[in-house]
Amino acid sequence: MTLSGILVFVTWCLSLLEKKQVYAFGSACKPHRGLMMTFAAPLRRFSIAGQQLTGLRFRALQSSASLPAGFAREGPEFHEHLHLALEHPTRRVKLAELGNNQAYTSSLVTDFAQSGAFRVLSTEGIATLSQEIDRLERFAVESPRIPRVLRGGSMRSRFIHGLCHSKALAVHMSEMAQTELIPHPMEIMNGHINFAPADHTLTVDRWHRDTVQFVFVLFCTPPEEYEGGEFEFFVGTIAEAEALLRTGDVLPRNRCKLIGRQETGFAVLQQGSEVYHRVRPVRKGRKRTTFVQPFVPTNLGREPCNRLSDTYNGVDSLECLLPDWARYRCWRALRLCECWLQEHRLAATQEANVVQITAEKLSNVVETLPYTSDRHALADALNSSVAELRLHVSTSHSSIKHGCHNGSSAALLADALGTIDTAVHDVLTLRETTMTYF
Repeated sequence: MTLSGILVFVTWCLSLLEKKQVYAFGSACKPHRGLMMTFAAPLRRFSIAGQQLTGLRFRALQSSASLPAGFAREGPEFHEHLHLALEHPTRRVKLAELGNNQAYTSSLVTDFAQSGAFRVLSTEGIATLSQEIDRLERFAVESPRIPRVLRGGSMRSRFIHGLCHSKALAVHMSEMAQTELIPHPMEIMNGHINFAPADHTLTVDRWHRDTVQFVFVLFCTPPEEYEGGEFEFFVGTIAEAEALLRTGDVLPRNRCKLIGRQETGFAVLQQGSEVYHRVRPVRKGRKRTTFVQPFVPTNLGREPCNRLSDTYNGVDSLECLLPDWARYRCWRALRLCECWLQEHRLAATQEANVVQITAEKLSNVVETLPYTSDRHALADALNSSVAELRLHVSTSHSSIKHGCHNGSSAALLADALGTIDTAVHDVLTLRETTMTYF
């Protein structure tokens, strides 16, 4: 490890000690302020009957790490009461309507596929977001899939950061999807902006499935200012779409549908990892801009993407991407530990103590891991977060150690360790993108 990497890792460890949240193996463990809430009450699936999100996820996902060099949140603040005008869509498509069977959809957290267009922003919200997008357009880059794109807008704009992390917006999306959703733990994913390319023969975005589970796509340009640029989706399964596209075929026109009129300040929510979609070329007009915000479910199901290279766009700053991926994978491992602790909430065992210590340390990585391009420092932080759990497994008769993963409890901890092991490999070896698009 380089000297700078050692300094980053030591600084991070000291920050944990200052918070008094690093514990020796086998010591008494003080519950994290957010985790205490989870341990005291049963884990539940999100209810749409007036249920409000707890503060747990939002506290855990607000990283205290300083922004990387070259990033600064500037511009006006976001205010929910002033900038949101949330309405519900009149159309809701289920995955079965796209041809997915029950066996497939049961592995997902919800059968929701896609909504119709619904209003998100007030008139003032539209004006302020447009102003911020214009200010940030100079940071747009060309990626292999998208000709003009900006990722991590929430790292450059106070307004966009507030919109991305709006609790009211997350609750609204959760009600629509019928599962609890939160902003993506990777800040570089939040506030993604697609701009129309100067070349009108190019698609704004090519046929693809999202590597995040849920996205809402907000239309930011008055539809009378451009022609083309339609949001298009395939009425079929992911397997069908890719089977056709991989052979060089085009998707059947009679199975490709348009969202409809793309009014400014309106959005579409979809389980984007389960819906093949693209944006057609803009035939006329200089601007056609969309704001894309990803969400992840707190109820863990089958993941659409668990390897960093599959979501790396080939041009992201690694100083942003690698730490954000480490934080995200720690967040997922934390959720798995929380589920295990809920199943064993009445147990006063060494294993329960170890899992609680691990949950503490994973939470601290999510909240405090600094931005750095030092891969070994990130790998050390990841390995340190599960050191007690790994030691416990290696020195005990744990069912995890012996491969007995059929029981849900053992599988949860095996999944948590596997998630961190894969993340370590990713941050050490990422070289190029393996993202799929056509």
